[in-house]
Amino acid sequence: MAEFIMKRVRSALIILLGITLGVFFLIQMQPGNPYAYMIDPNLSKEMTVEMFKKLGYYDPIYIKYFKWILNLLHGNMGYSIRFGGSVSDLILEKIGNTAILGGFSFIVSSFCGIFLGITLTNRHGLKVDYLIEGISFILISIPTFFYALVFIKLFSLNYRLFPSSGMISLGSNKAGLVYFWDIAQHMILPGLVLGIGQFIIVTKYTKINMMEIMKKEYMKAARMKGLSRNKVVFRHGLKNIILPIITVLSLQLPIFLSGSLITETIFVWPGIGRLNYEAVINKDYPLIMGILLFTAILILVTNFITDILYVVIDKRIEY
Repeated sequence: MAEFIMKRVRSALIILLGITLGVFFLIQMQPGNPYAYMIDPNLSKEMTVEMFKKLGYYDPIYIKYFKWILNLLHGNMGYSIRFGGSVSDLILEKIGNTAILGGFSFIVSSFCGIFLGITLTNRHGLKVDYLIEGISFILISIPTFFYALVFIKLFSLNYRLFPSSGMISLGSNKAGLVYFWDIAQHMILPGLVLGIGQFIIVTKYTKINMMEIMKKEYMKAARMKGLSRNKVVFRHGLKNIILPIITVLSLQLPIFLSGSLITETIFVWPGIGRLNYEAVINKDYPLIMGILLFTAILILVTNFITDILYVVIDKRIEY
């Protein structure tokens, strides 16, 4: 196990180095001078040039890269041009809000998707199966922003069931369970919009893998022993599709935790996705690089944990 983990760590570090190179050089190739927003237009040309020199704007690109890497090793992701603060602090400030929204959406959509996928296995070939397949195909083809606008129109403006934006009510001094309920109300609409795609993918993936498992000889033998189809599916089938389900969930988890730009922007949810949107709009390159690097690290960590879970569940993978 130790050797297996060390191999994965080495691979992750090499990939991370490649990601830092890609992120840094792609951002540096963008046109324009992001520091121009920080300079008073009334300053003389000489003073402006001097300030750019202090910021390192005229340094060779490889020098800029090594300075950035050294700062990263010291826990410093740079200084946000737009917000005037540490990039690390800004990300840490927003990641909690994204984790709340993403965690809620991920858990609900995953469990509902797995349950519906297993249920459809028992209804395969019936009219309800074809109906849900058709609806799923339509839903997965519709862009996220359309769901968001429809949900706001129906549930916020027409029926006034849930708030349309923000994380808490404006001017609210609520505390305890009342404060928790206020956040929960604001979280429902963006959480549902964020989870629609995940729900459909998990449902489809679960059903496909369960249908393959049902063709195995040991599943047929369990049926011949007198077990009902539901018991065979839930007792024997479910544990044999854990690895494929872990795979698809591990691919989706970083999307939830790194923030969905469209969903958080439309619902004005103060998370990483909205922060990323504001960074792009304002050409805040240090903040963009910090968010991209954070997302990449999150994906690497998720994949690493997934690899460890594979070995824990199936010892054959280690060898």
